[in-house]
Amino acid sequence: MRIIAAERADYPKGSLPLTLRAWQHLHRAAAFVTVNSVHQRIRMQEEFDFLVDRAVTIKNAIAVPERPATIRPSVAKVVRIVALASLMHYKNSVLLAEAVALLRDEFGIRAEISWLGETFEHLGDYGAYRETCAAIAAHGLEEQWAWLGTMQDVNRVLRDHDVLIHPSSTEGMSNAICEAMAIGLPVIAGRISDHRTLIEAPGAGLLFDSYDALSIAETIARFANLDETSRAAMGQAGRMVIERDFSQDRMISHYELVIEAAIKGCRKAPAELVDGSGVKTSCAA
Repeated sequence: MRIIAAERADYPKGSLPLTLRAWQHLHRAAAFVTVNSVHQRIRMQEEFDFLVDRAVTIKNAIAVPERPATIRPSVAKVVRIVALASLMHYKNSVLLAEAVALLRDEFGIRAEISWLGETFEHLGDYGAYRETCAAIAAHGLEEQWAWLGTMQDVNRVLRDHDVLIHPSSTEGMSNAICEAMAIGLPVIAGRISDHRTLIEAPGAGLLFDSYDALSIAETIARFANLDETSRAAMGQAGRMVIERDFSQDRMISHYELVIEAAIKGCRKAPAELVDGSGVKTSCAA
């Protein structure tokens, strides 16, 4: 039997916990290991010699809605922001609350936050709901922060906002970011994972330091001061990235290459997936 393992997590910053390191050694049984970000593939190859020739990046397939979001005219000193994530500590909701307060107090800008996703409110200390609510109350943000919970029509919510924010301190390839880009919504996110090439380089949004509330506030302020044309250009750039690099056909063809290589008993990942050429070849040398 040939095994292809699929990883969707991202290694935490710094040294890996012993249990995680031990768990990763199970990948020795796999012909190949697929991940959805270049950043994580490189981390895995740096941490484990046996994954140097086996780890492969295959990006997620993201549906592109036929109708893009309508970029609304900016409102002076007000920015409508949506966050799309389950409320775990590494999603940085507490730091975002601090940044929103700084934005109000230091820049005179009102950020209206809509948090879409599971809050785990009913699970007591699990997740970051209690800490986030305490931060919201401490900074007097109750009228600027709304918990939307979970819902099916995510695109409708995205269309009602000016920008998606993703303050997470660690991430693989975020579906939330990709879905916002697919609909043509600008993105503000942390300078982590593949975000430089995914967001910053094509001009699809702005990046900040995920560990610095002031950096988050300053970046939101930069976005808030952009005109409608600049925001629309960001949205269009993001949509083009998703259309080009995250299609279902592209993802399927890449998995087919890996499966064929595993069946043939190749010991190295297909060269076209390593160098990104996309040209179908036999096994890597």
